[in-house]
Amino acid sequence: QNFVLRGGIGWSGITAREHVYAASSGDENLSLLVWESSAPLANVDVKVRLPDAWTLRGHIDAALLGDSTMTDYDWTGFSPSFDFDDWDHRSISPNTSLDWYLKGDVAFGRDLPINEVLTVNVNGGFGYTDVQWTAVGGTFIYSTGGFRDTIGTIPDIPAVRYRQQLPTVFAGFDTFVNDGPWSMEAGAKAGLVLFGQSVDHHYLRSPPMYITDNLTFGQVLSADVKLDYNITDHLGLYLAGSYEKMFAGHTITDYRQI
Repeated sequence: QNFVLRGGIGWSGITAREHVYAASSGDENLSLLVWESSAPLANVDVKVRLPDAWTLRGHIDAALLGDSTMTDYDWTGFSPSFDFDDWDHRSISPNTSLDWYLKGDVAFGRDLPINEVLTVNVNGGFGYTDVQWTAVGGTFIYSTGGFRDTIGTIPDIPAVRYRQQLPTVFAGFDTFVNDGPWSMEAGAKAGLVLFGQSVDHHYLRSPPMYITDNLTFGQVLSADVKLDYNITDHLGLYLAGSYEKMFAGHTITDYRQI
């Protein structure tokens, strides 16, 4: 009752939208790179009950491989407007790899028993997300002498590599309902991304360059639910799902040649 260890496998959908804004405010894009993955996911969840109803929890998600795509849009000299459909450069790299996705958090909290079947845990803690993709090859539609007048292919080598590192602090609550062999856990968290960073390498530029974004702080919201069925005292099955949203924010971009 004082120590719970779970491991599981599942499936994840991961999307990162990398904006280069046209101005210091507003949401008009000069460039937009959309990184998308559908990949197998493994996780480990640990909970320790401490004296006086205090709790310590840890969780790790890890994903790699799967199917990934990167689509790069630009709005430059030939775009009639900043509307999404008016992009004048677009490249698609279906041969994109999810190099890794790691997400972990540690939370310290306290159980508040409501009745015999319902317990609420109030908690706070720290988290960290680290994800990297590499786009290889693909096709493009560019505007060189006119609007979308050039079509071609990208060499089958690494073209763009993108990494996000997002440390967070959060506060939230979890509810636990037990009814015989069945139990359900649901929770929500709100937090801040503190000193997050992304690095974007463009290897086919002349000269090659990398772009660094340093985010002082940003907002994140998450929710999760888990349904358990205990077959025996030491063996059970569970089904779980979670959703997390990182909100966009403006920050200064640093361009450097490799």
